[in-house]
Amino acid sequence: DGLMLSYQKDFLQKLSGRINYKYLEIWNDKKFKNVPNQADKLKAVVKYDNNLYQLSINGKYNGKRYYDKDNNEKLGGYFLLGILAEKEISQNLTIYAKADNILSKRYEIIKNYPGERAKFILGCKYIF
Repeated sequence: DGLMLSYQKDFLQKLSGRINYKYLEIWNDKKFKNVPNQADKLKAVVKYDNNLYQLSINGKYNGKRYYDKDNNEKLGGYFLLGILAEKEISQNLTIYAKADNILSKRYEIIKNYPGERAKFILGCKYIF
């Protein structure tokens, strides 16, 4: 069972935003015997686009969730913040700089397996 909601809005001519919420609950019965239960996920993005470049900031929240198959042990929730800057060089080529988890938050996706700390990427996309 679950729920997914999404909303997108243009605030100004160059500014837009999007928010997504997801809740998923897996019942541990005979069919899904060894699957831990999932929790809330919320993602929000604010994007500025002036036709020369695009800047966006995004936040991701993962709520408390169970990590054991009996749903007795919980992992804490966490919030991650990221930014992205893109510039279209030509119709086929875009360059970008991206930073994920810019606050360098410590978190676990699975018990005893830490998530990535701050990560910075420079790159380009080419469409053939």
